[in-house]
Amino acid sequence: MKVTFRLNALALAPFALLLAACDPTVAERGNLVDPDRLAKVHVGSSKEEVATALGSPTTISTFDQDYWFYMGQRTEQEAFLDPVVTDRRIVVVAFDTNDKVSEIKQYGKDDAETVDIDEAVTDVQGHQTTLAENLFGAGGLGSDKNKKKKDTQ
Repeated sequence: MKVTFRLNALALAPFALLLAACDPTVAERGNLVDPDRLAKVHVGSSKEEVATALGSPTTISTFDQDYWFYMGQRTEQEAFLDPVVTDRRIVVVAFDTNDKVSEIKQYGKDDAETVDIDEAVTDVQGHQTTLAENLFGAGGLGSDKNKKKKDTQ
């Protein structure tokens, strides 16, 4: 009877592995703000209160430090298939001159837009240098320009 049980267990092992492989791999990246935590932030909250409720922002605006961005997404991938975005949220918190929240905007997966890449190439005006000129004659290894620059300094 023990032999039969072992054979059955060995025969069922590949099926158990197949079932386990069917579970999707879930990955969460960035700061996917929980709605309960976001509810703690309101117009008039301070930067410290926002940081306490939501954590550090994913990024702060480069040109205007008064915009904090919280960006995150969740993907699921089954076996060898491409990952599928199941949730994406972007929260933008704007502050006024007194460092108090003036506006909160939320964007989701449905707000995303596809941007087509333009394959056009911009023409460059002037002389097109060759590989040989780049290596030897236009500031490269054997350039006279480098010697002249050193002499004038």
